[in-house]
Formats: sequence, C-alpha cells, structure tokens
Amino acid sequence: MRARTILCLILTSACHATALYVPEETSGPVDLGRPRDLADPPPPPPDLVELPDPGGRCGPATRAVSAPCGAGTPCVVQVDEFVHVGIDNDSDPDLILDGGAPLFFIGQVEGGGYGQLARRGPSGWVVAPTEYGFTGALARSATAVARLDYNESHGAGYHVESGTGWSSETVPAKVQGTSGGLAIDDDGCAYAAFSALGGYTRIGRRDDAWHFVKPFGADELFEPRVRLTLDGAPQVEGWRAVSGGWALTWVALPGAPELVGSPVGANLHGGRHRFAISGVSPHVLWSSPEGIRYSTRSSTWTTTVITPPDLAAVNECQSMQPTHTGQTCQEHSITYAPIDVLADGATAVRLLWSRIDATTNYAASCPPMPPRAGRGPDQDPASSPDLGVPPPPQCYWMTKLTSQRDLFIAAPDEIATAQPIAHAGLDSGSAALADDGSIHVVGYDSYDVRYLRLGK
Repeated sequence: MRARTILCLILTSACHATALYVPEETSGPVDLGRPRDLADPPPPPPDLVELPDPGGRCGPATRAVSAPCGAGTPCVVQVDEFVHVGIDNDSDPDLILDGGAPLFFIGQVEGGGYGQLARRGPSGWVVAPTEYGFTGALARSATAVARLDYNESHGAGYHVESGTGWSSETVPAKVQGTSGGLAIDDDGCAYAAFSALGGYTRIGRRDDAWHFVKPFGADELFEPRVRLTLDGAPQVEGWRAVSGGWALTWVALPGAPELVGSPVGANLHGGRHRFAISGVSPHVLWSSPEGIRYSTRSSTWTTTVITPPDLAAVNECQSMQPTHTGQTCQEHSITYAPIDVLADGATAVRLLWSRIDATTNYAASCPPMPPRAGRGPDQDPASSPDLGVPPPPQCYWMTKLTSQRDLFIAAPDEIATAQPIAHAGLDSGSAALADDGSIHVVGYDSYDVRYLRLGK
C-alpha cells in the first residue's frame, strides 16, 4: 500500500543572513545521541519549544557536471541489477549519489514503520534498516549526506553522515508527517517541509537552529518537494486543494504561490510529481488523469503533453466463470509513470518516465471430476441414477501475464520523438545525475527494486 505522505524540507550548518520570508517560529536541535538499537523501545517525543524565526537563507548550491546523455546522444545501459530490500512496493525510493556511489532510502509504511538504506559499494549492495523510516528523503552536500524521516513513534528525525558516521536529532516541531523534498547547500544548510499539527504545511530551514514558516497560510500541501537555485534560494511545489479538486502549486520563497497546471479534480490519479531547477527555472514532471505532463516557468507556466491517458484493463475475464475447455479471454492495459526530472543546475534538463504495456491471457482449465460413489447392494438404481457417474467438470481460469516495460529519457525538446532506452519500465522511482554525466535510476519493477546506470 502506498501511503499518502506529506513531505519535508531541511538544511544544516551556516546560512547567509539575507532576509527571506516572514518569521513564524524556531528552535534548536535535540540530540538523540547514538542511533538506537531496533530492539530498544522507541524513546518518547521530546518537549518542544518553538520561537520566532529571525529570517535568513542558505548559501550557494553549485554543481559541475558533464553534459548528460540524451539530447541527441543516446543513453546506453551500463549497469542493470536488482536490489533486495525486503520491503514491498510501499513508497517511492529516494536516490542520491554519495561520492559517485548510489545511495537510496525506502520508507516502510506497513510492518513496523522502519525504512531501509541501501548503498552500492565495491562488493555490491549493502542494505540496513534505519532507526526511523516511515517516510523520508535524502540529500547530499559537498561534505556530508543528510536524511530526513518520520514515523509516529519518534516524530521527524534529521540525520547527517560525515566521516565519523551518522549523527541524529529530533526535529523540534509539532509535526505529524514528512516525506521527500530535502535540499541542502554546499555548507550543509538545509530546507524541509512538514505536515504540521493543525492541517497546514510548515517549511523548515536548519542552520544553527530550526526555523519554520507557513508560506501557504492555513492550507496544506500534499507531498511538497523543495529544491534550491544555484544561489541557495528555495522553491517549493506540491499538491494543494483548489476549488474542490487538486492542483500542483509552486512558490519561490518569499513570493506568492502559483498554480503549475489546471486542477485535476478530486482524484489525484496517484499524485506522482517530480521537481528540479535549472538556473532559476522550475521543471515539474507530473501525472494527471489525462496522462503525464511536463511544466516549466520562465515568466509564465507552460505545459507539454508527454503521454496519453492510461488505458485501464476491463476486468471482464475475472467476473466471468469459464464453462468449457478451450475457452479463452484477454485483458490489456497500458500505464505510464513519471520517474524523475533531472537538471544540472545550469541548462541541461532530462525527463524520465515509464510505460508498462501489460496483457493477461486467460485459458479455461476443466479437469475431469472423480465419479460419484457407486450404489450399495440395497439401493434401487431407479432412485439413484447418477451414482457412479462422473459429475460435470469444474472449470477455472489459468492466467499468464506478459508485459513490455520501457523506460524513456528525453530532453524537453525531444519529447515528441523519444524512444525507449531500456526495457525497464518502473512502477515508481527516483534518479540522480552524476558529475560525469551518467544517469542513475532506482525504482520498483513490479515487486523488486531495480537499479540502472545510464551513460553515453
């Protein structure tokens, strides 16, 4: 079951004291000491004190990468492997690169609320449980890896891994959910978004302490994501309730919120959306009942259609009882999923999405039934004419699923001519762009986690 989660934004270390947005509250970190043993009982939530935010913003978030594949240079699959994480398709993974090595987090909604952190090393993948892990996100600075996660027992946790291991603290705010959307600058200053008690979205910034604001007033953003421009300015986007439906909403703090696209109605259709920044321009890849859309903004928002709507299977076969051997039935569906949007921070943008074309073939199986018990010596044959005669066969469906699963990567001006680059259509996923221009992808392929590295 995929949880409807509300996301977080965070930042660490020294931030630059430039006025950014209207203050709400602030508090310092609470040290949890060593990461607790999973066998220990969960610690009680700390007492929380929240004070006004003095204002400020984070510093530069620079990147230097080679041009990624795509945009006329075909992407080639360099690595394709599966990763055993021991968690069903509960939530989307979040992938970053740590020194060029892939590292991803998957939250666990069911079965105890502990996620898994998977890192690919020289000897293969190493997978370990996290001490929080209901939902979460990863981010990378020039010197450290940061993780934000949440579960109901602990609240929100913020963790930083440097050369000496992980340090952890509880986010000192009255929040009730977070997932995804963590961004940090070169100095480790972090942003995150939280679902706050009271039903609104709170944006947090962490430098020497935690500072919080409510940029959407009393409204709540569903699954908000945060990214930083090259000079450290935060942008946030997510689903917002508008006129009885849902619409993707974006804001460059401290500005006013804007609608990314038209409202999609009461049904979020999975609600998947991905967000990146190139220069100062936001790029959003999102799903709607009409298919996958790509939206970007210069002075105004423009939206491009990427795929048609999903073709839903009509479950006629499942509701029909077969009657004889040789009877067949077929169901067909096509589904599309936005995987991620990547930007090098300057000009290059890559869109990743998948198509899963699935056919289920049904064939009736009607094995013969054993004869009924024979008549006893005292039974009249006329009163029991069917004794000793086989009953009619009981038929049932035998099924065989075949699917074509394709992954697409394209620059925005290549959408119309995009061709699949790998037979690895993912149900959900996350991607990261390496300094050498290679593209790393991780996601669920049915019930397995699949990792691909794509290059020139």
